[in-house]
Amino acid sequence: MSDGTDVLRAIDQLRRDLSGYHGQLVAHNELQRHCDNQRERIVELEGLYAKAKAERDETAMSFCKEHDRAELLMRENAKLRELVADMWFWSYCGHIDSESQEKQMAHIDSVLKRMRELRVDA
Repeated sequence: MSDGTDVLRAIDQLRRDLSGYHGQLVAHNELQRHCDNQRERIVELEGLYAKAKAERDETAMSFCKEHDRAELLMRENAKLRELVADMWFWSYCGHIDSESQEKQMAHIDSVLKRMRELRVDA
């Protein structure tokens, strides 16, 4: 027969084991909360990234549209300069009749109108 010391030792060992398990459980729960917080932060950062990417894409599209519009304006401006130079040259030489002059003026007016439209679209 045992005097009970074996039982007391076993009980003490069980208490130590339970204390260790409790510590592990607390650490596990803290780690789980930390992981949950990190997951929430990842979702938040993914949302911010998506928003920033959309803004970047929108800015790029806007820049491309502005660039295209500027190129069109430069082409229209070049046409206008060429038409005015031709009209001045032929008028200066005296080789332009009123009908041709009216056609040239109508063409110049249409180019000017197109340039105004491009500027208004901005």
